[in-house]
Amino acid sequence: ITHNSTSLASSGVMLAVTKPGFRTLYVTPLYEQIRRFSNNYVRPFVEHSPIRSAWIGTGTANSVLQRTFKNRSLMLFSFALNDASRIRGVSADRVSIDEVQDMDIAHFAVIREVISFSDYSLMQYTGTPKTLDNTIEKLWKESSQAEWVITCHNAGCGVDNVPSLDMHLEKMIGPYRDDISEKRPAVICYKCGRPLLPRPVGMGGYGRWIHKYAERRWSRSAGFHVPQIIIPFHYSQPTKWAALLGKREGWG
Repeated sequence: ITHNSTSLASSGVMLAVTKPGFRTLYVTPLYEQIRRFSNNYVRPFVEHSPIRSAWIGTGTANSVLQRTFKNRSLMLFSFALNDASRIRGVSADRVSIDEVQDMDIAHFAVIREVISFSDYSLMQYTGTPKTLDNTIEKLWKESSQAEWVITCHNAGCGVDNVPSLDMHLEKMIGPYRDDISEKRPAVICYKCGRPLLPRPVGMGGYGRWIHKYAERRWSRSAGFHVPQIIIPFHYSQPTKWAALLGKREGWG
């Protein structure tokens, strides 16, 4: 959730300040979730910016459910666990739904009308697949199903590692080591067992997105699977990797 929320907040603020008049609607199942997202993620990006005076001022709104900018861009925040009627009448260019695994997919027809008159008409869904029978799983099955594929750079290997449960994920979870770091990540090659470099090709690593159904990326929807083991926060810190291993063994 932290990675999802940070990404949603940062991308939303960047769109707001670079595209005059751009309107984004954020939706979560519960009010407390959207309040926390607005206050704990979006607000710091705006108010801690060294150029905040160019974005906001005395004439802009700064509340939990609405933030406006000097360039007429708008960020709206709402919730819709049991009822999407409060969203009717809103007009936006992008709708970002977080914690989508807990949303009723039947509400999406109402929510999509928010972007029906926009030239952008962007829909974005993020969440954590807690089971194999929920909304995010249905959306994933309909998407391009991109996986972050990491080619083993170690001499004599060179195989592609796919961190999904039906491929190599479990074998890529390496044991705890005291020397886990950015240069010696905890994630390992499923074949040779040596450390992998998950960062993107050209940025110090050998990872890249590969879409299982490439044609859906443009014709239907682009879907991206982001497992914890490919996040630097986890694979480059011994304490975080130890916590991840503990969860796998049932700790907590």
